[in-house]
Amino acid sequence: MSIRKRNILLNKLLLRYGHNKRLWPALIALCLGVFLILSSVIIWDSTRDILAGKFDGDSIGSTYLTVNKKIPDENLTKQQQNLFSAAEVNAFRVYPHVKDVGVFVSAQFPVEVLFSNEENSFSTSLFVEAVPKRFIDNDIKSWRWEYGHDVVPVIISKEFLNLYNFGYAPNQGVPQLTEGTILSLDFELIIGRGALKEKFKAKVLGFSNRISSILVPEGFVDYGNQVHGGEYEDLPSRLILEVTDPTAEEIHALFDHGEYETSKELLRLNKLRTTTNYAVAGMALLAILFIAFGVYVFTMFIDLTIVQAETSIKNLILLGYSPFFLSKYLFFRYGLILIATMLSSGLLSIIAQVRIAKYIVVESLIIAKFPSWEVWAALGTITLLLLLLLNRIIVNKVNR
Repeated sequence: MSIRKRNILLNKLLLRYGHNKRLWPALIALCLGVFLILSSVIIWDSTRDILAGKFDGDSIGSTYLTVNKKIPDENLTKQQQNLFSAAEVNAFRVYPHVKDVGVFVSAQFPVEVLFSNEENSFSTSLFVEAVPKRFIDNDIKSWRWEYGHDVVPVIISKEFLNLYNFGYAPNQGVPQLTEGTILSLDFELIIGRGALKEKFKAKVLGFSNRISSILVPEGFVDYGNQVHGGEYEDLPSRLILEVTDPTAEEIHALFDHGEYETSKELLRLNKLRTTTNYAVAGMALLAILFIAFGVYVFTMFIDLTIVQAETSIKNLILLGYSPFFLSKYLFFRYGLILIATMLSSGLLSIIAQVRIAKYIVVESLIIAKFPSWEVWAALGTITLLLLLLLNRIIVNKVNR
């Protein structure tokens, strides 16, 4: 007997009692449930990318917090700098949800910047700081400086640039500067006092959304402090924390009841993470209910089909067909249906991601235009688990 004729015979004997109208509700529920699971992953993944500024560099929900000590109101005439001791820095390193701690190294010497070109020339005093490179939100390979280097690399906070353009420049009658203009300018940093002043060429290499400061490499600040700083306190006035969960109660308690301050706006923005997690969890729960209903109806349909074909199965075994072969035939039949259902869910998730990406770009929010690997990993895991469950059900029914 040819394979084609054999398959026609098996199809008539084993599947003739199946009614497709009973199968459709199961497949629709499965498809919808898996689509909701994938949508939950898409929402979680997209929100994470938006908060981290993955595609536009604008991290509105940064996991980096700049921390300083509160300045007390009493004894204003004898005010001292509120600096972090080594013990306090180490305490932050082991604090819950704190992944890493960096210290700001402040310049303990006067700094003056001199801009000049064919049309404009002006100078102003400013301050510079340094932080470990791993905390800077710019991938600048040349972010280092040693004495003798030709150029001092600089990173400017975008917040400072706005303050300069819309506060300082109009008041002082100096030109406003765009990011492109600043990146194209060569300027000088003048450090020190009196006859000991030194000039260094400098160039802005980027802008920071994370750190509100004017940053230079640690090597430059260390040199300036040693040569021009005189006696200074080698303790930081600010810290930068990398935290795993800014919405955690311990992080809020640190700033609500302690002696430390940070940007409360960052903490409020990060509550969006918690809201998103709750929404994703709710969608996932609903998706599980749909999947459970679909699996239940699907297995009931298979069970009914095999029960009604029980006599045919026994006769086929007597004719020499093994239970393994019959199980494999049924698994292949229903496995293809199951895989087609999963692929339909994946296609719906692609359509949803593309439409969402096009819709929210109007609000200046940018996400990936195609589902991430997490979505496909979830789809693959669900499909594998359902296929294993299907195989177990069929084998048990055929061999009982």
